[in-house]
Amino acid sequence: PVQLRFSMACLKGGDVVSTLDTAITQEVLEEIGGGDSWLSGCIDGLVGSPGPSQQVAPQWTPDMWRAAMRRGDMMATLKQRQVG
Repeated sequence: PVQLRFSMACLKGGDVVSTLDTAITQEVLEEIGGGDSWLSGCIDGLVGSPGPSQQVAPQWTPDMWRAAMRRGDMMATLKQRQVG
């Protein structure tokens, strides 16, 4: 099946952040494992990489959330593009 992968998060202040503008159209070859891969990519985007996101934790800006969720989207897409 083909799916459109994007993420949304509701932040503490009520803002909604989304990656819909950069959504990935993907052909799913493996239906399991995408959630774990997404979470790993998102966490890495927020605190795993040196730089501004790590320094301001946990007061990440909407742009930092968007970039981290985009990384999660890409990781999940990579995982689901191969069987096993």
